Amino acid sequence: MTSIPNTPRRITHGLLDGLVIGVLTLYLVGLTLATAPSRFDLSDIALLSTVYGLLAGTFYAGSLLLARIAAPLGLLASLAVGGALVWHLREQTSVALRLPGFGVATAAVGLAFFSTVRGRSRAGSMRWMAVVLAGTATLGVLALVGSYSASNVFRWHLLRHSKLLGTPAYYLLADRVEVVRADLWTQRERPGAARPPALPPVNQAFPEGGPPHIVFVMIDTLRADKLGSYGHPLDTSPELDAFAELGVRFHTAIAPSSWTRPSVGAIVTGRYPRSLGLYIEKDEILADRFVTLAEALGQSGYASFGMTANPNINSVFNFDQGFDEYVDSNVLFVWMDIGSGQSSGGKRPLLSARDVFRGALDFAEAHGDSPVFMQLDIMDVHQYRHRLSLTRKEFLR
Repeated sequence: MTSIPNTPRRITHGLLDGLVIGVLTLYLVGLTLATAPSRFDLSDIALLSTVYGLLAGTFYAGSLLLARIAAPLGLLASLAVGGALVWHLREQTSVALRLPGFGVATAAVGLAFFSTVRGRSRAGSMRWMAVVLAGTATLGVLALVGSYSASNVFRWHLLRHSKLLGTPAYYLLADRVEVVRADLWTQRERPGAARPPALPPVNQAFPEGGPPHIVFVMIDTLRADKLGSYGHPLDTSPELDAFAELGVRFHTAIAPSSWTRPSVGAIVTGRYPRSLGLYIEKDEILADRFVTLAEALGQSGYASFGMTANPNINSVFNFDQGFDEYVDSNVLFVWMDIGSGQSSGGKRPLLSARDVFRGALDFAEAHGDSPVFMQLDIMDVHQYRHRLSLTRKEFLR
């Protein structure tokens, strides 16, 4: 009979706990969907909600338990939760929070969270808090493992936009690079495996009277399986498909890295990103000691022109080495230092493919009949959200 009077209070406390966890979940999931609404289908949204909901429950139950043990522990846990929530905002949006701003935002969110946790921790049972923490943490790990394996979209979200979860998940769950590489070579050497078409004879590849012009075009984030020449059922790329019919199409090509600077560095030097010292996004540069394709061709008499719409390979990162003329992107990412004639963030469109190709043609015409090497990087596909003609659902799935 003594437990009956406490029942309404327990119900109230339970509703308050559910409200806090719901708000945290709504923030984590809502911010993710608001910044990339077309990326996720219903099954992906369900996985996001489950994983982030259990993460929110773990945050809340862990902070409650530590606050019940000792207020300073609860404060530290709340500040850690505040840091995770602010970091989530930074990863999902273009908001650039450097150290001072990040610290202030973390402190504000953490203290607000602690004020909620501190009052609630005095009324709850420590045993119940421990049970809830163990349950949400265990279910959260299981949901994370299952979701990582079940959805490519969810896995990409973790690796690119939720590194606090994605980084440990990758090292624990992904196959080792050596294993994947060995499997790829095994498939290539398997009897009956398809081979790339042979290159044309030298006398057909080079025109009479001297070396050919070389045009190297990189299209950021363009997936092979979205091109007709690689089997896409829609007529997404008629010009590239026609070009593939006239040339050599490689059916197996693997990027040396997951983002632009180390990938391009590897392509233009023939070295792995790790040997170049290009690992993480920020201020790493391509060192002068590495010989680039432009430098090698320049020694053979080529005039060279480079132009990039992607600021990750601007001349400030030394990707202009070897070029007679190199044109940087007019827009920088929010964490980059802004120079003359440049703007930061997404308020101004990047150079279009038309702009880049026009610059290349002007350079070629200015150099007459001499052999020309042109390296061009375009971002129209990468910036699809700013171009309504490219936001059809078929291209985004």
